[in-house]
Amino acid sequence: YSDVDTVWLKDPFKYIQTELFGSKNNGDNQTKQHPNYDILAAIDDHDYNNVADYYCTGYLAIAQTPASFAFLSQWEKGLQSNPQLNQPLFNSLLRSKEIPDIR
Repeated sequence: YSDVDTVWLKDPFKYIQTELFGSKNNGDNQTKQHPNYDILAAIDDHDYNNVADYYCTGYLAIAQTPASFAFLSQWEKGLQSNPQLNQPLFNSLLRSKEIPDIR
């Protein structure tokens, strides 16, 4: 996912592939491999209100894992039950114990 008001200067998919699946991945059968992370997100601020590495929801790469599905489900439920900006809730959920396996 990427906000519509961004400009890509280089193809991001090689970076995403390497970060999610490692540098030895050749791009084949990536859905059968276990990713290194469930979600990749850009860091918005390294110290936002005393929160280290506050993530930006304007750029997300999400692997198909049980933890990422659980995270997205909780995020959606939280946003539907209490309409708000999505980024604070995203960061709060990442640091909560609701999805203990999220990476």
